[in-house]
Amino acid sequence: MPVLLNPSRLLPPPSFGVVQVKSASSNGSSTSVVLDAAPTEGNVLLVFSGTASNSDLPSLIGGYTSIQNTSVAQGYFRTMWKEAGAAESATITASRSGSSTITQLTVMVLEISGLDTASLVDQSASNDSSTMAVSSISTGTTAATDQVDEIACAFALWYDDDFATPTWTNSFISQTSGSQTSTNVAFGVSWAAATKILNTTGAQETTSDWSSGEQPEEALAAIVTFRAA
Repeated sequence: MPVLLNPSRLLPPPSFGVVQVKSASSNGSSTSVVLDAAPTEGNVLLVFSGTASNSDLPSLIGGYTSIQNTSVAQGYFRTMWKEAGAAESATITASRSGSSTITQLTVMVLEISGLDTASLVDQSASNDSSTMAVSSISTGTTAATDQVDEIACAFALWYDDDFATPTWTNSFISQTSGSQTSTNVAFGVSWAAATKILNTTGAQETTSDWSSGEQPEEALAAIVTFRAA
């Protein structure tokens, strides 16, 4: 009898994806993330920068293009990207406006290869819990993507430092997570990022859940999809 092959096994591996990821948080007016290696020229650097105050605004890093710039009930976040140049630095520094001494600035950086930098951003969405304490949060649901081969990147930030590694729904793969205690107030922040390689068009959403080890807290989340080259 002929052997029936699983069609999914015949698909070539994607020619695009995450190269490296790092994250950090601090109580200062700026936070630096140092990648393990200098980014490769032509790759995309995606940065999430978020604060626990809607009066302390994450600034646009020089040379980057803003994707989302959103104030929510208990915080403010920005997503932005740039194409890595020749001799691109491995250190990415984000800053915030405002003079609050209790606000953490959390930064997550992903280097992604094989993307269409001429027409990069397809869809995005965001969500927050307002003043409600939650133990999970959805990124919000994007409109349908318009290209088969894309990568979806999701971020979550919640205001507690009793850290528990979160889970992600809809086959998103965790890329980084962590927590930081505030030096001035009783609570800190925790954060996480995840990605998913897409091979069909459609709306995208994922939920980050940290209920296994943390008490409910206020939270925000975002999602962005990028077109592959």
